[in-house]
Amino acid sequence: MLEVIPCGTLRSVIKKRAPLDSSATAFYFANLVAGIEFLQNAEILHRDLKPENILLGTDGYLVIADFGTAAREGDNTDWVLVGSPAYMAPELVSIEQQSKITYAAIDWWSSGVILYEMATGILVSPDRLPPGKIRFLK
Repeated sequence: MLEVIPCGTLRSVIKKRAPLDSSATAFYFANLVAGIEFLQNAEILHRDLKPENILLGTDGYLVIADFGTAAREGDNTDWVLVGSPAYMAPELVSIEQQSKITYAAIDWWSSGVILYEMATGILVSPDRLPPGKIRFLK
């Protein structure tokens, strides 16, 4: 059985209130950091962190959801380009830099984009990504 989390997503909070005030931004970001640390301690990489995949619990705390693209740190499986373009680390879309990827950093990059979006109300443009290098997940 799965828990029902009926209070919407971080995306809905951003849409209604962006830019968030500094205390709300700090609270939500601290929640997100705790969630990423928990996952990385369990050697799990989410690989598609974005406000739509972060739920708001009835207690006001964030819950990371949608593990469809998650992987275990150190898996020897092929790393297919997955995720949402605006939240992807630049080295994921650059063939030349893919060998330099520290996979634990992928979720941290996404969290930084989310932090910027909460604080400013502006989503970093996906135009910064080279065309034809992205596999969009919906």
